[in-house]
Amino acid sequence: DVDYISKLFAYAGICLFVWTMYIYGIGNFFSMLLSGSVRLGDEVSQENILGMSAAMIASVCIYNVITFKKYLYLIPIVLMVVLVAASGSRKAILILPVAFIGTLFLNNGFKKLWKTLLFIVIAVPVVIYILSLPAFSMINSRLEGLFDFLNDQGGDMSAQTRGLMTEYGIKWFFQKPILGHGLDCYKYLAYSVFGKYSYAHNNYIELLVDTGIIGTVFYYSIYIYLLRRLSVIFKKSRDRFAGLCIIILAIMLIQDIGVVSYITKTTYVYLGICYICIFRYGKRVSEGKEE
Repeated sequence: DVDYISKLFAYAGICLFVWTMYIYGIGNFFSMLLSGSVRLGDEVSQENILGMSAAMIASVCIYNVITFKKYLYLIPIVLMVVLVAASGSRKAILILPVAFIGTLFLNNGFKKLWKTLLFIVIAVPVVIYILSLPAFSMINSRLEGLFDFLNDQGGDMSAQTRGLMTEYGIKWFFQKPILGHGLDCYKYLAYSVFGKYSYAHNNYIELLVDTGIIGTVFYYSIYIYLLRRLSVIFKKSRDRFAGLCIIILAIMLIQDIGVVSYITKTTYVYLGICYICIFRYGKRVSEGKEE
């Protein structure tokens, strides 16, 4: 159930934090974090993977704090926010407000929209203060680079490179829009332009180039099916497990803008959790425990 799944996420987060401290050393880790001059995570896995994994764990914990008032989950939230700051991942830091606002909306709905807006108004100055801390200087710098790029004011090298990857990806997609160039072909096309093998840093672009419209629609039909079923379950029974799964899927769809997820194992773990929720509800209906 939702309590069991949430505990697994929390324990995984604590283990991830402890392992990261072991790899870097506590003193060395916080020294580099506060310097704001280097991104951490490459020694553990990869900076963005560390950041987004921590952000997903924090999102599940946020859901439990808001929905069930289980304040013990604040501990893994703090630990995961530290890892997000250390990773310097722009995508990871943007996931957290999505989880916060999404959870508030699921709990309050349209009838208590004022309550959601009130929480957001209260949270904004707190978030601004936290982001002003030295530990978040790396993320702030990278966010400024991203916003400059979006406003056609240059931006940092990372944002410019990913912009080019998306631009070429769209061009390659239109060359073979129906079936695509073939699985995992984006990196070979990228090599011909950038001189190195690289994925698209965008799941939508990667799938469109590799599998075309047919493959992309087929892949995301999984998400559409899950979201439709989970929404019906949540609407009928206010099932909290279904609510958590909706938050997880929403985060996955948003983070796909900046990561290639269809090749990662954790993607299918998350999808499997959502299927378990649907199966569990169906079993309860068949046993007469739900209408």
